[in-house]
Amino acid sequence: MVFVTYKIGGLPHPQVSHLGSRLLNFGKIVEYTESQIVIETTTERVFILYDFMCDYLRNQNVHLFGYEGPSMMKGDLFMIFYKSNPMFNEDDLPKDWVDFETRWTAVKAVRATNPEDAYAKMQGERWSPNGEAKPLTRALDTHTSMSVGDVCINLRTGKAFGAIDIGFTDLPQVSVDRDL
Repeated sequence: MVFVTYKIGGLPHPQVSHLGSRLLNFGKIVEYTESQIVIETTTERVFILYDFMCDYLRNQNVHLFGYEGPSMMKGDLFMIFYKSNPMFNEDDLPKDWVDFETRWTAVKAVRATNPEDAYAKMQGERWSPNGEAKPLTRALDTHTSMSVGDVCINLRTGKAFGAIDIGFTDLPQVSVDRDL
């Protein structure tokens, strides 16, 4: 068994009871204060518990300020960029850095093992099942699910990838030099 601590911005006590009943498949609450929740779980359930807690707290309008526990470093961090006013055409990937900065908008960072995994995590039914992303996508004048023409950049390697009809293509013209 392992203990994980979620630093939060205040979860009213009645919601903690509700959370406890929802956590039965992941672990149990062993400590709760206004600023943190400590949960006992297994190492196999740490990642799914983290995803569940992020979704649960977001739906309760409670901010997650920190996490203490086993490493969450499964995969790399990818920054996702959606094309503004998309026309889904794989031939319309960024030509150069200026084109990229002009027509693509940063949407979200996700932890993923590769671009395909990032793509799966950026499908609307996964990251916005109840329309949580609508205010963001409206403000950015873009779409919810990652699609053809969108870009992800691996923040560890600096390598950029463009979504095409099947899979991804390297985008060296917008990759970031990690030696800077």
